[in-house]
Amino acid sequence: MKKTAIALAAIAAVGMGTASAQDYQMEAGVGYTHISPDVGSSDNAFDVDFTYYLDRVATANKPLAEAAFLSQASGITVGYANVDKADVDTIGISGEFYFDQLYIAAGYAAADFSGIDVDTLSARVGWMLQDGLRVAAGIDRVDVDVPGSSASNDIVLEGKYVADLGGGTAFNAEATITFLDQADDTVFAIGGDYYLNPALSFGAGLSFADDKKSDGTNWNLRARYFVTPVISVQAEYFTANDGDDDAFRLSAALRF
Repeated sequence: MKKTAIALAAIAAVGMGTASAQDYQMEAGVGYTHISPDVGSSDNAFDVDFTYYLDRVATANKPLAEAAFLSQASGITVGYANVDKADVDTIGISGEFYFDQLYIAAGYAAADFSGIDVDTLSARVGWMLQDGLRVAAGIDRVDVDVPGSSASNDIVLEGKYVADLGGGTAFNAEATITFLDQADDTVFAIGGDYYLNPALSFGAGLSFADDKKSDGTNWNLRARYFVTPVISVQAEYFTANDGDDDAFRLSAALRF
């Protein structure tokens, strides 16, 4: 179960010059994750995803990885992930929509954990306080198909800010607070990415629970580079449960 959790976290859920801007409307991605838990054998995960935007996404004068967010692009994403030895399959669909400053998002994911079905429904409502700054609140409803279990309704608060630092550099900051229903706990997550230029970024993330007895500290490091304006590669390292479990992920994406 530990290696399954870190795999899903890794999936959920990419000589350095700059890439020229090129607008796009679709993006397809593929990823591979190697999981090394403290207990049990290592495992491998594979994931694919596809996003269609309702309008073409403008990339000029923006970090390429943040173009959709900064353009307030509405779109729909579908994805599939498989964890080999743990025998976990997940399929999901989600959508993000902007109506001027109003932001609305929803998603559904169905996972099969070796015969145990887990369904997750999510919804968010947010507001663009200014260009590059969004706050949102919502709920994640998790239903585990086990006799005697009841659905968990977790409240989520989140924010995202992308700042233009000038000279082609930028910084992305994200934060999430999740109030867990059944665990009666609170999980905090923060992350950031520094863009050396529109094509190259380095980032890190950290998450931890208010009650340290119920969850350890999880963190990750990542780097993403656009080899061309439409092709990107990403490497990520994850560690969970206070460093007992870790994973390494490689992914690539194509825009068109």
